[in-house]
Amino acid sequence: MVVYSVGLSDSSMTESHLTAKLLVVDDDEALGTMVCGLLSEHGHACASATTATAALELLEQQELDVMLVDIRMPGTDGFRLLRQVKERWPDLDVIMMTAYDMEYSYIDVIDAGATDFLVKPFRSDELQAKIQRILRERRLRAELTARSQHDSVSGLLNQRSLKQRLEEEVARARRQERHLSVLVLDIDRFKDYNDRYGHLEGDGVLAAMGKILAASIRKNVDTAYRFGGDEFAVLLVETDLSQASCAAERIRRTFADWSPGGCTVSLGLATLTGSESAQDLLGRADRAMFMAKRAGGDRVHLLADE
Repeated sequence: MVVYSVGLSDSSMTESHLTAKLLVVDDDEALGTMVCGLLSEHGHACASATTATAALELLEQQELDVMLVDIRMPGTDGFRLLRQVKERWPDLDVIMMTAYDMEYSYIDVIDAGATDFLVKPFRSDELQAKIQRILRERRLRAELTARSQHDSVSGLLNQRSLKQRLEEEVARARRQERHLSVLVLDIDRFKDYNDRYGHLEGDGVLAAMGKILAASIRKNVDTAYRFGGDEFAVLLVETDLSQASCAAERIRRTFADWSPGGCTVSLGLATLTGSESAQDLLGRADRAMFMAKRAGGDRVHLLADE
């Protein structure tokens, strides 16, 4: 097995020229080196492997954007490798390469799950054009996905994202026997604020709450959501009830210090039990929030196991 790389570094993007991490898989070592050299001249980071086994090992070690695969290889052919890759890394774009264009059609390759097709020998500008198209499409998909997952007013993730992430975190917490806490909060007297100052000012309060939540949780660990009206939620990963209570109180105090138009915030908190579902956990936190509101608002209510 031979694996070698050229200049692997973080991807960067500009409007006119996009760069990425690529992997070339070809049993012809000299050809792999040549293609990597061409790609590096265009600013791409490129790794090369001469076997399917080596390619899969590289994919396990680092995140890549595009893979170029020769269809004819000893042991495992390109189509079999393509199937293996798509099963494990469905978002990886794959360009299939062959010197036997009469044996394979573009439709054959696309139907097999590849993104594009190249016939050897190919020109450097042809390869670069295909990669640029793939990268532009990847960026567009990422932007559309981000928009579909975020609330436009608060900048936080939305209700749809909350349901998906909560299911994932509950499963992970149960599997790893770790704590998971959920915080649900509602802005007190927000309707009165909207009626007095108008919806634009009200949106400003929602946006400010988004910033407060984002600043009050651990980046890349916890997640915050707006899931309806003036209701928000926070998932606190590997956090028990006592730790979550401190985080909730920090959010309450920060908002109370600002207190726009006399608004405060009511917070409800619940921690995952051994058997409850994601929906039940969220429901307990939601009921705790309503208890905080009924008690006068501007407080944190903890709901223990029911």
